[in-house]
Amino acid sequence: MDAFAIEVLIVKFWGYFFLAFSVPLLLSIKSRNTLIELSKEKSFIFMSGFVSLIMCIPLVLINNVWRADIVGFTTFIAWMGIAKGMIRFYDPNIVIKMASTFDEKSYRIVAIITLLVGIAFIYAGYNPYWC
Repeated sequence: MDAFAIEVLIVKFWGYFFLAFSVPLLLSIKSRNTLIELSKEKSFIFMSGFVSLIMCIPLVLINNVWRADIVGFTTFIAWMGIAKGMIRFYDPNIVIKMASTFDEKSYRIVAIITLLVGIAFIYAGYNPYWC
């Protein structure tokens, strides 16, 4: 697989990931309330940090490309995912304190933004004019 195919695959991956995350949060108040409750539990924060590291470290190892396009943005997202995972391991209380400032409406806004980014990534993945 050449480098371009890997870049397209990673852009599509983030697009589908953001879509899969945002749609349930937009459509279900129960999902948003569950996420609010889970964000107060240290075990959930620790496990989500582990998942973040498992997901983002391979993406950085496969394609650590810093450019002023969508591929550079995917690299930035992967590095921020690694930082997020490390912070969640280091001190879950930081996440609990930050999450306590969010309410149901805040999660809805985040879900809308995530949905738009996911749609943009999927579009860019299937129409790679950015290469």
